[in-house]
Order: sequence, then structure tokens, then C-alpha cells
Amino acid sequence: PEGPEAYTLNINNSRKEYDISVTTNTGGKVTTTYNDNVIYEGNGPAVIEQVKYGDDNIYDIKITPEDGYVITSVKVNGGDIGYTVNDDLSITLDKIKEITEDKEIVVTMAPGLSSVVVHHYKENTSERVFSDEIINGMILSKYETAPQVSNLYSLITDENGEYILPENMTGTFEVKPIEVTYYYKENNVDLKVNYYINDTEIELAPSLIETKVLGAKYQTSALDIEFYELARVIGEEEGTLDKELTEVTYLYNELTEATIKVKHVDKETLK
Repeated sequence: PEGPEAYTLNINNSRKEYDISVTTNTGGKVTTTYNDNVIYEGNGPAVIEQVKYGDDNIYDIKITPEDGYVITSVKVNGGDIGYTVNDDLSITLDKIKEITEDKEIVVTMAPGLSSVVVHHYKENTSERVFSDEIINGMILSKYETAPQVSNLYSLITDENGEYILPENMTGTFEVKPIEVTYYYKENNVDLKVNYYINDTEIELAPSLIETKVLGAKYQTSALDIEFYELARVIGEEEGTLDKELTEVTYLYNELTEATIKVKHVDKETLK
């Protein structure tokens, strides 16, 4: 007799793919690139990338407004997304992470508006110490900007100790976007090391305070204190100074037993 008929079952385990689409109104364009190759350029609606389940998108997505237009909002499925302001005042979107559904990017640009981009850079560099700000307004209307306030950074000063402010920190919106740049220097920060009796703030030795530049490396150590032993340490004994005050506290317990050697001296022999 003939045996049962054999069947071959093919199983495709490929992950589902999701679309990233873009839609813009007039006044600009969207460009996607990969390894400097242009994949898409236009204002949609269009699918600009397909991504497998759980992956991040890999294309760079750049939005460029035309002169006299400003980007008023960028939404992904109705929510906000981070971006970087480029030198030509276009913006590049942050990557969309761990995609598990279709993503729709909706870009809105408005005519008759312009913008001011405010940069906050470390002194003599283009390294950002605070995020860029975009201020939108009607052309020929007035704008004002202000520096950021921080315990870690201060505005640079001149030889007289006066703050150096950009000449265009205030003004009027123009057809082309305006860039305003503030420059900052790193503040000095303090390292404080304490030596206390455990569970108190009673000093066993004077606290050590050192002033260093922001970002400096540091390392501390316990002291040998007579009749006390180290119980625990609060804070990191070594690391990088990244805040206004870094504090390390060594806590000690008093020794409950001590060995005291007593020597008896004979009055006659003095031995």
C-alpha cells in the first residue's frame, strides 16, 4: 500500500513592516537621506520609509522652510518630536524609536511669519550648553531674547567684568530667519569632604573644600582617626564634578574596645 502523501510547510517569520509617511502644507519641503544619498524630496503626502517592527528609523529627515515661511509645528501621530536646528535654519528630526505602528509626520508652515533661532554655546565653540530656542513672529514685529540662567554656566564677560551680549538680542523679525548666539563659560564648582561621627554631623576632622572647574575629575579618601573606625561613606569617592556642589561624607564609629599597654616600673631599679 502507498504511504501518506507528504506535504511541505513553509513558514515566513519576517517581521511586519510599518510606514513612516509625511505631509506638509506649502512653504517648504521635506528631504530624507541615507548615507548622504537623497531618498525623498517633496511636501507629500508620501511614504518616506518602511521600518520593521521594533526597529528605529534610519533615514535622516530634514525639513526646510522657504524664505518668508516658518515651521510652526511638527507632529508625529499627534505628538511632539525632538529636532536639531541646522546652520541653514532647517531642522533635522530626532530618530523615531522602537516603531510598532505606522507613523505620520505632519509639518505645518505659515506664510508671513519669520523666526529667531537662539543658540547657547560654550565660549569659543559651537558646543551647545542649553537647547536651541525658536521664537516665531510676524515679519517687522519686535522680538526679545534672553540668556539662560544656570549654576553651572555664566555668560562670558569683557575685561571690565561686564556681560557680553549679542547685538541682535532684541530687534524685529525679518523675511529671513535671524540667529542670536549667547556664549557661556563654565563656572567653578566645589568639592566638599566631611568626616563625621556616624549618624551625626559632629566633626572628627575639619571638612575639606576644594574649588575646581566644572567637569574636573576628583578622588577622595578616608582619614585614619585615632579611636575611630570607618563605618560608611555617603557619596561617590571618585568621579566627575558635574554640579555646583559635590559632597562626600565619611562616617565613623567610636571604637568600643581598646588595648592599652601599662608598664609597671620598680621604684628602686626604675625598671
